[in-house]
Amino acid sequence: MQQIREKNLVTEKDVGVISYNETPLKALLGITVISTDFKGMGEAAAKIILDKKNL
Repeated sequence: MQQIREKNLVTEKDVGVISYNETPLKALLGITVISTDFKGMGEAAAKIILDKKNL
């Protein structure tokens, strides 16, 4: 964000901001969020181990 301010850029117009894990504040600021599905990741890992799949 500091570089955006230093270059007088405007978020959502000149640049986009992506962040991990959603919070209400990020939604208000117009920040795109990528949320982590830890439960889904754990289930997928367990299935790979149980099915003895090689990646």
